[in-house]
Parts: sequence; structure tokens; C-alpha cells
Amino acid sequence: MNKISTLPIAVYLYVQNMRTRAAERLEAQDRERGSTTVETAVIIAAIVVIAVSVITIIGKKVVDKANSISF
Repeated sequence: MNKISTLPIAVYLYVQNMRTRAAERLEAQDRERGSTTVETAVIIAAIVVIAVSVITIIGKKVVDKANSISF
């Protein structure tokens, strides 16, 4: 075989290799995106719980102080 007849095969194999590598990278990124989304949701839920707790504590102290004021 001469080089001209094997060139299309080499190009085809090169393109297939590049497509496979690109697909593997995208799949790896998709897995990372999912875990990042879950982690973000857990962090946001924790922040919301902390914020509600702080608001409840401060609100109770304000109401107690307001009730202790006499005219």
C-alpha cells in the first residue's frame, strides 16, 4: 500500500480518537457537575437553617425586651 491510500484511514482513526477523548472529558465533567450541584444545595440548606435560627433567637430577645419595657 502506498501512503495516499492509507491516509484516509489514518485521518478516520485520528478523528475517532479525538471524538472518544472529547466524549470521555464531557462525561467526566458531567459527573463533577452533579456532585457540585448536590454540594451547593446542601450548603444553601445549611445557610438557611442557620439564618432562620439566628432570626428566631434575635426575634425572641427583641420581643422579651419590648415586653419588659413599662411606661
